[in-house]
Amino acid sequence: MTLTQRTKRIRENSKLFKSFSEMVIGSIGELVKGIEISYFLDVAKKEHNIKESIFATNIDKLIRAGDEFKAIFEIKHAPKDSDVFIKYNQFRSLKLIAERLKTDCYLVVRNHRFWYVRKLDDSLRFRNNVARIELDDMELLDDYSFVDFLAEILQR
Repeated sequence: MTLTQRTKRIRENSKLFKSFSEMVIGSIGELVKGIEISYFLDVAKKEHNIKESIFATNIDKLIRAGDEFKAIFEIKHAPKDSDVFIKYNQFRSLKLIAERLKTDCYLVVRNHRFWYVRKLDDSLRFRNNVARIELDDMELLDDYSFVDFLAEILQR
């Protein structure tokens, strides 16, 4: 590899790293702002004597094709083939949003080379306001099958 080729490669990698770094910094900033909003929601509830329970839920991916909502994805991380968990209030909020948008909500996990997918439904069993979902109870898809799954959702 010539010096010119090496220099070009280093510059390309540097641009990629800078882009990735900016994305990570932006994600951390969004996380911090989300925590801040939750805090201010608590303050507003207390200061204005709001009696209803307040729940703030982020939506990982809202899939829209044209003007039609196709799916909601709740993305979870499962290190070393561990189970994934979802809190009841997050589940309930996602289900309500999916019902209002007339779409489905899916739990999606990327683990090693595979995707694990499960439609969120009322079959989940909650204990102490948390449902435990084993990866073995989810549909296992390789990249090609996951693309087909996504295409099926988009074509509905």
